Amino acid sequence: MNRSIRLTLFITLILLSWQIAPAAAGNADQAAPPNIMIPDPLYTFDAVVDGIEVVHDFRVYNRGTGELTIEKVQTG
Repeated sequence: MNRSIRLTLFITLILLSWQIAPAAAGNADQAAPPNIMIPDPLYTFDAVVDGIEVVHDFRVYNRGTGELTIEKVQTG
């Protein structure tokens, strides 16, 4: 499989593995909900030579009023 496709799938799996925990404080019915926003959730790297480290930063925003907790992030 092409390396750029594998990297795109890898990053997609990371994003899908994020789990958003509900706000911990107070009654769950009264807790203000978080609202995650990732403007550019996918990124495709250009062709990469095997063994070269590639990095991309994803911006993650909480547009809600509750606390956004991201847990159990795993690599693919």
